[in-house]
Amino acid sequence: MYGVGPVALYRAVVFKYPQSRKKGLSVTVVTVIISVVVVLAVCLAGWRFFFVRSHGVPALVRSLPSESSEDFRHGVMSYHGDYLEFHKLRSLLPRPDLALHRTHTELRGHRRADDEDPEILAPHYIIIELACGSDRYEMAMAPASAKAVVSWVESAPSERKERIDHKSLLMKAARKRKR
Repeated sequence: MYGVGPVALYRAVVFKYPQSRKKGLSVTVVTVIISVVVVLAVCLAGWRFFFVRSHGVPALVRSLPSESSEDFRHGVMSYHGDYLEFHKLRSLLPRPDLALHRTHTELRGHRRADDEDPEILAPHYIIIELACGSDRYEMAMAPASAKAVVSWVESAPSERKERIDHKSLLMKAARKRKR
């Protein structure tokens, strides 16, 4: 309707909301605001593309119960301490889109991808069902990655059996006394 670019966007705003012209909204201000937003989005996308996607393994994740078999989302899965983090490929968020804590996650089952699954899943992919509290997820990935996730979840220490670090407790107590 008005073309493409910051000037066209300015014209669309001014013609749709003529009161903005009276308040002194200039082409320069609109151009600077739009340019800053575009630069931030490009920087965030670049960071996500170069740093997040290069560290981890490719995986597909969907929440359960799922309305259709097409709900899998492409992304990159990585381990950070006691968290399994999943970053969607089409997301610009600086934080992970899904983070599962190791001690709260349990393995519900696993299976090979079959004909009922969407075509985006390779036939050799393994689909793992995980539960974290009341949330359930299916993760589809290569067999080696699936083995890594299964062993990571199954080797998690029980919450009751986690060792208490007495030095850190003493340091916390000493800090509280100083206050």
